[in-house]
Amino acid sequence: MSKIGKMIFFGIVILLLLATFVIIFGIEDSKTIETTKKSAGVSLGMGLAYVLSGIGVIGMAVIAIKGMMDKPKSAVRTAIGAGLILVLFLIGYLIDGGATPANWQEFGVKTASRSKFIGGSLIMMYIGLIVGVLIIIFGPFLRLIKK
Repeated sequence: MSKIGKMIFFGIVILLLLATFVIIFGIEDSKTIETTKKSAGVSLGMGLAYVLSGIGVIGMAVIAIKGMMDKPKSAVRTAIGAGLILVLFLIGYLIDGGATPANWQEFGVKTASRSKFIGGSLIMMYIGLIVGVLIIIFGPFLRLIKK
């Protein structure tokens, strides 16, 4: 990209940032937010976060697919990782009891399968967290033993 193109790009980015800050912080007063419990700035910020997250996920997928086409061996490693995540989720799904207490109804957890899906996701996260912490703690010791 040429110098002029970079300057235009950064100028647009700065203008968008300024517009976002004005909209988020300059539209409404705190009394309106307290009485209505709604904020246009927060709604705009959440929408912007969803859009940017979607763009990021699409970008990651495109880059990953391009990398897999360039190096097919990396595709095997990615498939192994995805399979491992799926296995961890299935373990969590099977472990979860599927309880649906009355106070969960207001949050949309009305069926046992929905509860098991949420519980399976949480258990998968806990297993990954515990394994990650163990690797961080014992990884250096294992490297010392191997040398």
